[in-house]
Amino acid sequence: MRTDDRRQPLLFITAGALLAAGCAQENAGRLTAVTSDHGGTTRTAESHGAPSSETLTDGLSNSSVADALAAMDPCEVLSPTELTDLGFDPTTAELDDAGVLYSCRVKSSTDAQMRTWIQFDPEFALDELNFSNYEQSDTEIGGLRTFLLKSTLDERSCQLSMELGHRSSASVSVTWAENTEQACEVAREVAEAVEPKLPREPS
Repeated sequence: MRTDDRRQPLLFITAGALLAAGCAQENAGRLTAVTSDHGGTTRTAESHGAPSSETLTDGLSNSSVADALAAMDPCEVLSPTELTDLGFDPTTAELDDAGVLYSCRVKSSTDAQMRTWIQFDPEFALDELNFSNYEQSDTEIGGLRTFLLKSTLDERSCQLSMELGHRSSASVSVTWAENTEQACEVAREVAEAVEPKLPREPS
């Protein structure tokens, strides 16, 4: 585990790597990342308010972005119709807010294995994430600075992490696709649907 104060992205840890990662540890006042097979990174535990699926495109301050993101439910940011149109079964949406995780897992309606995760991270910006063991490239989703991440450990996965400000980020990932190309294509479709709903700092 790295000794700096950067966190790993959401996904793609095998069972062996998960055991090597161990438990969350204090590091410079923050929790270092513990990744699991349900696709969540660690984050600061906090209460979450009422879910919101409204489009939030007006620029906000750092603290306002963090507060707005923390109040949103990742399982309700997309409507059942939107999830269905993207090829996912809204009845399978499962929120993981135990401890320091805050993500939503949804199963594909056309592929028995494929999953997508939507994760909100109010407390860590894009540049504070640890991208070791990932092939990283720059892209954009709806004008948001975004990292496209391909795991060197899992060829059936892909992740897009979007910058919402100096303090906050959001990620969409897909696992158990047929291959990396399909995973990245589906992840981009989901991210493009999620992006208009997200708060962000003024450009």
